[in-house]
Amino acid sequence: MINTDPNPVCEPTARNLLKLAVPIALGMASLSILGLLETSILGHYGQHALAASASANYLFFVFLSAFAGFSIAIQSQVARHIDDAPYIARKYTLVGLSQLVFVALSFILLVYFFNREMIAAQIHDEHIITQASEFLWIKSWSLLPIAILMALRGFLHGANQPKVFLTCLVSSHTLSGVLCYLLVYGKLGFPELGLKGAAFSTVISISLGTALLCLLTLRPLNATKQKGTINKITPSDYVTGWHLAWPTSFQQVIFAIGTAAFMAIIAKTSVTELAAAHLIITLSLVLILPVVGIGMSATTFISRSHTLFQQGETSPQNSQRWYTITLRLSLACILLVSPALLLTTESVLFALTKDPEVVAAAYWPLIILVFSLLFEAVTISTKQSLYALHQNKAVLTILSSTQWLILLPAMLIIHLSGNGSLEIYVLCHAIQRAINGILLYRIWKKEHQNPTPQPHISDVEV
Repeated sequence: MINTDPNPVCEPTARNLLKLAVPIALGMASLSILGLLETSILGHYGQHALAASASANYLFFVFLSAFAGFSIAIQSQVARHIDDAPYIARKYTLVGLSQLVFVALSFILLVYFFNREMIAAQIHDEHIITQASEFLWIKSWSLLPIAILMALRGFLHGANQPKVFLTCLVSSHTLSGVLCYLLVYGKLGFPELGLKGAAFSTVISISLGTALLCLLTLRPLNATKQKGTINKITPSDYVTGWHLAWPTSFQQVIFAIGTAAFMAIIAKTSVTELAAAHLIITLSLVLILPVVGIGMSATTFISRSHTLFQQGETSPQNSQRWYTITLRLSLACILLVSPALLLTTESVLFALTKDPEVVAAAYWPLIILVFSLLFEAVTISTKQSLYALHQNKAVLTILSSTQWLILLPAMLIIHLSGNGSLEIYVLCHAIQRAINGILLYRIWKKEHQNPTPQPHISDVEV
């Protein structure tokens, strides 16, 4: 029998969604604002510093993207089991944590041996290669604390306790912003380290923030432990954890490599356009943050709603209602914040860099990109909702196919024809975003035409 009793946790309302979305978005906002601050500080060193930062940061983004699937898998499993079987939530958290640590250590070794070669694959300016490879090696030290942080984020968000994570993240990013200013410019007696100072500030602040998060998360995590051997983690738990995580992580890595390739093609045009592309992408990440927070919240609520539907305790329309609310709020956020940037485009760009060539190169591409964020809002909302239904492989197929079979080939053809420019490349990206949104929306509609309860591998207690 369907349960019609109102539930303040699972009732699909914008208010319940925003209660979880706002802390998530604020936590992620601090990261993007930190990126914007770092870009602004380095922008005063000129095009070469921005280009070096871009080359290293997009490779670093490839490494971080591999963590995403494990964090989402932990969040989804904790949301499903934290109430009825908390020991399963604990198992998947610890499994995901150990897997993330292994991946992080592997990446650190990879950077140690091949950092210069990876940078040189993107750009051929020796001065930029030297700066970027040093920056990447220092920043790679933060991969281990970030891996731990991502695992604990999945647990806390799945348990609907985002404020703990938010507190630690904001504190960490605030410290990073202060240290970045002091170490890059050499203020208050600190050495002037330039680009390397930005990398050191990231390592120090993230390490301290992760240590604080571990202390604050220890109690709620231990509360899920039960007596007996039921807490024992078996090899099959690791197999299941990997099965749940790899589609999202693989998709994110493929996407990140595509983004690095996107930047590498732009770098072939000129250092100025590479620096400009870095500016507009950094700004777009700030604009899209509310949508990401709303989408990540939808993953938790739709996952819970779907579990209740499988148990026959709620209507199958609850998931659809959560998705509708998610999509409307996401589009509203973009429509609210975009006009302000469109009216102050040049002023914002000059606040990030004093180089008039970079500002001129970024002006029209930024305007095009802002309009394309409406399509990106649909893509993110639908993608995160499909993650809750374990449609990771479908999402992977669409996003990787449009990037590697449409966007990058089109950019390469334009580049080889000698007609490449940042405006054209950003327009190609906007078209790809529109295609993604349409295709993902069609998958979501198909999933909800004739919903029937069926068990998932993740629901089986190993």
